[in-house]
Amino acid sequence: MATIEVYFDGKTFVPLEPHSIKPNQKVQITILDDFLTEEKQKQIELMRSKNKGKK
Repeated sequence: MATIEVYFDGKTFVPLEPHSIKPNQKVQITILDDFLTEEKQKQIELMRSKNKGKK
């Protein structure tokens, strides 16, 4: 069992770090009352836009 941090972008849960989850693997989600800072949101968007260019 492992724990990874994710955020919800309004449609999907997006990992904040690399993970080894396999297709059809069962997961549990715990919803916290914490939110990403604006700076962290900007970092994530920059990272996601860079990754889109690699595909």
